[in-house]
Amino acid sequence: MIATTTTRPVPDTPGRRWWTSRPRHHDRPAEVLAVLQHARAIVEAGWVQNRWTAAPAEGTAGGPGGDGSVRACVVAAVALAVRARDPRADLAVDTGPAVAFVWDAVFDGRAAGRSAPHHVRVARMRELARWNDERGRTRADVVAVLDRAAARVVARVVEPAGI
Repeated sequence: MIATTTTRPVPDTPGRRWWTSRPRHHDRPAEVLAVLQHARAIVEAGWVQNRWTAAPAEGTAGGPGGDGSVRACVVAAVALAVRARDPRADLAVDTGPAVAFVWDAVFDGRAAGRSAPHHVRVARMRELARWNDERGRTRADVVAVLDRAAARVVARVVEPAGI
């Protein structure tokens, strides 16, 4: 299942302020789902522990990632997916919704979909990095968490919110 939404940059026009030069759709469910699916593809292509990313080995036809792609931990995969959708993304902000869903999938929380202060978002990223790096963790575990996070995004859209 691949989401097909794309972000289109708004051209800078005279008279527009710098903070309104591009739309901010990083928290829309379709966008979050697309980021999680791209992060899953990144992890499937190559996953690492005890670092954010690793480039394929030089001199190999694809290296450890299999297709020449960068290998990444779960947090870096989300960041790379966000940056692929918007090269100018503010990773401290734009990764927040997707990271919240991944954090919820790992720690069975109920934080996703809610705004969180910067220090909470950073703490979640650190907790996810520690979870990713635990001894015995496998790529299959990380892929399963990304799948659960994506399923939570879909469930949030199709289930009515409790009042």
